Amino acid sequence: MAFPEGTLLALLTAEVAGYRGDYQYALDQYLIEAEKTLDPGVAARVTRLAAYMKADDKLYQAASLWAQADPESLEAHQFLADQLVKRALYVDALETMQTIDRLGGEAQFDYFAYRVGRMTQEDRQALLLGLNDMLTVNPNEPQILFSKAALLEALGDGPAALETADTLLGLKPAELNFIILKANLLSDLNQKQAAQAFLSEQLAINPDQPRLRLLLARLLFEAQAFSDARVQYQILHEIRPEDGEILFALAMLSIEQADFAQARL
Repeated sequence: MAFPEGTLLALLTAEVAGYRGDYQYALDQYLIEAEKTLDPGVAARVTRLAAYMKADDKLYQAASLWAQADPESLEAHQFLADQLVKRALYVDALETMQTIDRLGGEAQFDYFAYRVGRMTQEDRQALLLGLNDMLTVNPNEPQILFSKAALLEALGDGPAALETADTLLGLKPAELNFIILKANLLSDLNQKQAAQAFLSEQLAINPDQPRLRLLLARLLFEAQAFSDARVQYQILHEIRPEDGEILFALAMLSIEQADFAQARL
């Protein structure tokens, strides 16, 4: 692409400013010229510079320009998706991630599962529709299913979320996040004993999972099964002797069981 003389001079000035360490001036100039020209090379340059400077506002602008100027650029869409998620523009982020997936990149669809608590109901519903559309093409994609389960739970459809969790465990039975998801869903659906039994089964298979053991200990404590809860917390204490939460739980159990001497320890 042939640049007009003014643009060439501005780009040269920006380049020199960058060499001299005046990154802010370089960033501003590159961004102006990227907006003027929609040149993929200039847009890429300013996007990478903004990322280096951690200038998120400019990075969002630059990545948007780059993705517009070069729709087949995987890197441009990766930068853009990250910025859209940071701005809670989840529906736009999903569309950009779909492009990343089409271009052969790692789309990180499980982002949505970890951010579902920050979303509006409208965003949750729109994302669920989008994910369901994707599952018609690829029904066994774990990241998409994981986000779907989290969205269903947040939308109040616990039984459907539990069904999705079972599908996930059928695909990856040892995946810790999927095990925790199912246990939490069972508990939320007031199936406390089923949740405890499920966690006990999982710990029998793999006892070296403190997160699962801690979840089981909490459920047992809530159910006032204090002796069983103490067993689990004692195992955790042996693994993490300085963990304040575990020490506090053991003290509380001693109080509940009227073992005041042990509580003082």
